[in-house]
Amino acid sequence: MRFEILFILIGVLYGANLKIINVCINPDWVPIEFRENGTPKGISIDILNYISKNTGVKFRYIYTKSWSESQKFLEKGKCDITPTAIKTIKREKYALFTKPYLNYDLAIITTYDKPYVTSLDAVIDKTITRKKGSGLITKLERLYPNVKIIKPNSFKEMFELVNDKKVYATIATLPVFAYYKKKYNLNNLKIAGFSGMKYPLRIMVRKSKPEIREFLDKELTQINPKFTQKVYEKWIIKIKPNTDYKKIFIISLSLMFVIIVILIWVYILYKKNKELERLSKVKSQFLANMSHEIKTPLNSIVGFVELLKRDTSKCREYIHIIDNSLQVLSSLLRDILNFSNLEKNKIDINNQKFKSKNLIDFILIFKKEAKNKGLIFDIEENLPKVLYGDCEKLKDIMLHLLDNAIKFTDNGEIKIVLEYEKDKLKIKVIDTGIGIEKDKIEEIFKPFVQLDDRINKEYEGVGIGLSIVKKLVDVLKGKIDVNSNKEKGSEFYVEIPIKEVKEIQKEYNYKKVLIVEDNRANQMFLGVILKQLHLDYDIAQNGQIAVDMYKKFHYPLILMDINMPVMDGIEATRLIREYEEKNNLKPSRIIAITATMIENYKKELKKIKIDNYLAKPIDIDKLREVI
Repeated sequence: MRFEILFILIGVLYGANLKIINVCINPDWVPIEFRENGTPKGISIDILNYISKNTGVKFRYIYTKSWSESQKFLEKGKCDITPTAIKTIKREKYALFTKPYLNYDLAIITTYDKPYVTSLDAVIDKTITRKKGSGLITKLERLYPNVKIIKPNSFKEMFELVNDKKVYATIATLPVFAYYKKKYNLNNLKIAGFSGMKYPLRIMVRKSKPEIREFLDKELTQINPKFTQKVYEKWIIKIKPNTDYKKIFIISLSLMFVIIVILIWVYILYKKNKELERLSKVKSQFLANMSHEIKTPLNSIVGFVELLKRDTSKCREYIHIIDNSLQVLSSLLRDILNFSNLEKNKIDINNQKFKSKNLIDFILIFKKEAKNKGLIFDIEENLPKVLYGDCEKLKDIMLHLLDNAIKFTDNGEIKIVLEYEKDKLKIKVIDTGIGIEKDKIEEIFKPFVQLDDRINKEYEGVGIGLSIVKKLVDVLKGKIDVNSNKEKGSEFYVEIPIKEVKEIQKEYNYKKVLIVEDNRANQMFLGVILKQLHLDYDIAQNGQIAVDMYKKFHYPLILMDINMPVMDGIEATRLIREYEEKNNLKPSRIIAITATMIENYKKELKKIKIDNYLAKPIDIDKLREVI
């Protein structure tokens, strides 16, 4: 206790004697410390400002041209400290070091086409790069005498060498990598692994000033870790990446080109229809509608891109509008592709067990849209808990029926009734909207038909929504009917054959799950879901690694991405099934995950005995249910 009191008194004494401390910084180590318009900034500078505020000690910054010059100034006594340095044998000859106050993992940075690694040994025989003057270079050359290191003059140049594939990799702390990747749009870079080394950053003090080292050690130990984390987040989050307006414009034009090609294709397809005379007018109106539907969001995209070129101050607001317009175009494109697949009979039925709550939750998404129009939105349902059928196609049917109901209703209510009776799902969508004239009811399920075909029509759309509904109902061997009165509203009635599942679904007890996924963000997403389900997991970056890991540990559940480098998910699954059969093992549950249309893989997935599959973007509730 006496020693502690003595230590505090000594610290106070040192602090009282210290009034001004001369500081030389590394002028180009963003975001750790750097100089901007002659002013020192960065994580370490915020730490010094915090100490100054708490003690009254002033830090005076001495101007230097480089990190090497800052070290020479310290050695010659022209400054007292440098805020952030790594401890080396050479520097200890002329400097003292505080205890580490920042301690970062050193990550191995490569391009996305390079494999993930488990240690530095996997890349050390390649040409790597590290900024000139870094204390890490000395350590690497001592540990690996034959290492080949390119030493550029700046971190920007260092990361660009890797991004442009002029060197294989670099090694950097996470905050420095995060800053430069975001600031300069170095989107070809990824974290391939970790070196196993820490980067303990200390304050380097002139050897003749031990009292400064004692004073700083005392103050650094009293800094709350939450403050350090807050400083870190400030410097990583506040950096704004360079907005690539040219890229946005090119994407917009490319999308326009794709849609125009689709329009031409649709026109040619229906030109061959037997009802040429009737369809000629319909097609003309369809193209006019399509032109209107495309031009509206496209004009918005092109217009706001042009505004961004002139004024970047409203970047966030304009990007949000551009994103919404792209969503409209994407939805339009999806409807055309769905209609095309239905016309070609390329849509397969995917019957699975599903909870009726999934369908109800999907319907509730439309409640907000109805509420925004001042409409009452009511659901009545009497369904079994579990059904067996194609839930995704049921959702598509509800999507178009509810979208139309809300679109054509300005006052009153939307009511949805869901019932199950005699192995049939009965759906009613009732609205108090504009209604349909009796003699036009038969026309609404024909493709490209809109009852309001004026140029200045009030309601948007291209006239394929109800056509898609009719074809989906036919695919599911159901029936659809409609009752409507002009200006009083409409009632759509759908009846789909479907089975109730009465047996209790099997619960699985997984010791460990294997995630096979090459994208780091998707790895993290799947990992979060598994943690929420209290499941332990391992990660394999490609199919080959997955097969090797499976042979060492027979994972009862595997989440298998389909498209991966080295070896794809289909080949990996085939090898795993062969290994199970050869070694008489109980088959693991393998769930395929793909961003490509499931229909493209169905035959292959069935052949390799995939237990289930999910399409990206992954629905969290469905993922949990499948697991």
